[in-house]
Amino acid sequence: MAYDPTVATPRLILTQSLLTGGGVWLYSSTDAHGDVAASGYFTGALDRGMKTGDIVIVHTSGSGATTLHSVTDITAGAATISAAVLS
Repeated sequence: MAYDPTVATPRLILTQSLLTGGGVWLYSSTDAHGDVAASGYFTGALDRGMKTGDIVIVHTSGSGATTLHSVTDITAGAATISAAVLS
C-alpha cells in the first residue's frame, strides 16, 4: 500500500536517541513492513522533523509484528527507512 498521512502518521516519541543522537519515531499501520521500507514511503517526513539517522519503530497492526528501522535517506522531503543493524 502507499503511505496515507490521513490514516496514520509517524509520532516522535523521543527527541534524542542515545544510539544515534537523533529522534525515535513510532509508526503503526496495516501496511506490511516491506511496503513501509519502500523508497520515499514517508512523504512529508522532513516537514515533520524526521532526519537521516533517526530510529523508526514500525508496528503492523494487523499482525502485531514490530521491527526496528533507521532513516537512511530523505529526498524531496520523503524519508526512506531500512532495517536497523544492531551491534
